[in-house]
Amino acid sequence: MKGMSTVFRFSLAQQLKIRSTRVLTVVVALILFLLPVIIMAVSAKSPSEEEPSVQMEAAEEEPAFTAGIPDSVKEVFYVPEIPDLKTLPLLETGALEGCENIAFTYAPSVAEASAMAMGKTDAIILRIAEEDGEVLFSSLLPDDSAVNPGDALSVAEAVSEAFPALAADALSLPDMGAKSGLRLEFVSPEEESADPEETFREEAHGILALLLPYLNILLIYFLVLYYGQSSANSVILEKTSKLMDTFLVAVKPESMILGKVLAYWVAALMQFLIWVAALFAGVNVGRLVVRALSPEASEGMEKLLSLVKLSFGQLTLPAVLLAVLIVIAGFFLYCCMAAIGAAFASKPEELSQTIAFFSLTLVVSMLVTLSAGFLNGEMAYGARWFDFVPFTSILITPSRLLLGKIGLIPGIASLAVTVLLSLIFIVIAGRSYRAMSLYKGNLPKLKDIPRLIMGS
Repeated sequence: MKGMSTVFRFSLAQQLKIRSTRVLTVVVALILFLLPVIIMAVSAKSPSEEEPSVQMEAAEEEPAFTAGIPDSVKEVFYVPEIPDLKTLPLLETGALEGCENIAFTYAPSVAEASAMAMGKTDAIILRIAEEDGEVLFSSLLPDDSAVNPGDALSVAEAVSEAFPALAADALSLPDMGAKSGLRLEFVSPEEESADPEETFREEAHGILALLLPYLNILLIYFLVLYYGQSSANSVILEKTSKLMDTFLVAVKPESMILGKVLAYWVAALMQFLIWVAALFAGVNVGRLVVRALSPEASEGMEKLLSLVKLSFGQLTLPAVLLAVLIVIAGFFLYCCMAAIGAAFASKPEELSQTIAFFSLTLVVSMLVTLSAGFLNGEMAYGARWFDFVPFTSILITPSRLLLGKIGLIPGIASLAVTVLLSLIFIVIAGRSYRAMSLYKGNLPKLKDIPRLIMGS
């Protein structure tokens, strides 16, 4: 389109020069940067001031296993998972106080221990592992075991108390004395057999499937409602400044509208990306602040961030790029719709009347999408055509792409339909703009609009 690039460059430069826009961008960016830093710094508390008393109270209230080892446990298959510690010979001699009637047998893995304990109702599995500098004793009940969980935990308690001497004997070292930081945990064989990394990955995918669809809708909703009216204002500017006739002589109306809409669209995306970058930087700085103030709180936050990273790490790059393109194309579509409303308005006071369909279309599309059963990226079978209707596809297709519910080819088709409809709206806006430049008096009636557009 002749003259479109000139209009685009001029309009973009004018948009970036607006002082209020630049001030707003900087102020909001600072708020988005400081807010997570302040919240994370305030939430971080020093464990040295509060945690000791809590731990002491918990230790006092926790019942001790002082009644000895129950007779229900006759055999224990122990699985040491500590580097340089293969077996515990002293444990197998029957010298452990209170456990003289229990036979301890070494097993190289939990799976092999389960096979060894098959058919035995009085056997348990004892897993000894190292985690975060502490020794963790886990009592596991095989499928055929009839041992009470409390009895199994009593065995783990006895072994944990004697573990320093047992480990010293196995490694030919002096007795290490009392071992601090011991924890007891009862785990069923089903829980133990599950791959922790795979479980963590499944949880991350579940969180992603729950959040992405609604984040997609909220993002489009924010972009359209926040920037939509301003896009229309940029189109109507020449009508209020008496430059309309000059523009129509030098540039085709379609080129002028496309150049102005593209300029405002690019400026809006630049502002939004600055705000997102500020928020991302604030979260990372807040992470460093929490790490400096409270290592314990930092550990919990690192686990949360690792969950988030793992969630988004499951996304493929082509799907992410295509989803982003569909979102920004959807935003461009609504900017073109706003241009149609601006083309029919002769002054800013009339803009609220001509642009009413703009926000109404968005709200109706969102309600229709939700009523079709859109949850976790799933859609009812009869509603799958929503992926190819621009007003609904921009709300659901990006998240469905990221979650793997649809392939790249349907996603590309959805993007192409959205871009095509945007260009059609630009043509309608240009013809309406030319027709309204010659129209005098009140706004035309609805039945006259097709005639005005086709006659231009």
